[in-house]
Amino acid sequence: MMSLQYLTVDNNNDLSSLDALNGYQRLRGLSASNCAIDHLPTNLSTLTTIDMSQNKLTSLDGLDTLLWFDCTSLVFRNNSITTIPTTMRVVRNINTIDLSNNLLTELPIWLFNANLKV
Repeated sequence: MMSLQYLTVDNNNDLSSLDALNGYQRLRGLSASNCAIDHLPTNLSTLTTIDMSQNKLTSLDGLDTLLWFDCTSLVFRNNSITTIPTTMRVVRNINTIDLSNNLLTELPIWLFNANLKV
């Protein structure tokens, strides 16, 4: 697993955590959609794309440990996320954030000043 760069674990209904990946510094892409994951993994700062749609996420706590200079796409659709964390404000290279079908009640004004596709 030392050279693993892209991991897809989609459609694993009993998978509730990706904590085994915490701190793994070679992973570039992660797709874990349609699982039962309720929190983000941490310290994966080499990720360029993340797709964690259709999970049980209620927040994006820890997202700041995943965002790095090269991160371009975040997909968290069909979860139960209620807010967009302010840590996303400082990210410059992300061009796509998909938060559709969540529980958002407002969008922060800074989101529209960033260079993002939402």
